[in-house]
Amino acid sequence: MSDLVDRAARLHQPGPEHKNCCQSILGAAAPIVALDEQTALNLATAFGSGMQCGELCGALTGSIMAIGLRFGDTPEAKQLCRAFTARFRETFGSLVCREIRDPQTGRKDCQSLVKQAAALLDQFLSEAE
Repeated sequence: MSDLVDRAARLHQPGPEHKNCCQSILGAAAPIVALDEQTALNLATAFGSGMQCGELCGALTGSIMAIGLRFGDTPEAKQLCRAFTARFRETFGSLVCREIRDPQTGRKDCQSLVKQAAALLDQFLSEAE
């Protein structure tokens, strides 16, 4: 398991220090994107739980933020974001939080989703280097 996946899993652990999906991904990526962890956690606060209304998945949002921070306003960053989003949809079946974690359909729980999304982000960042 990569450092990024380990950090994301640690941040997303249940308990008093639990962070949402977006915070867990962006906080885990903070050292890679030259951002201090507390700033990353604060920035990502309102993006969890599908922006607090079950819409765009926080793990996806945090990943896209990390790609943007790492590569800046470049054509490469935009292409990576499109590719990452396509792979995310392929992997999880949707980009929408409430569809991905719908207990009626037996879809993903957030703990495993955060680990998988972190691994996917780690792969994308490594390949882009």
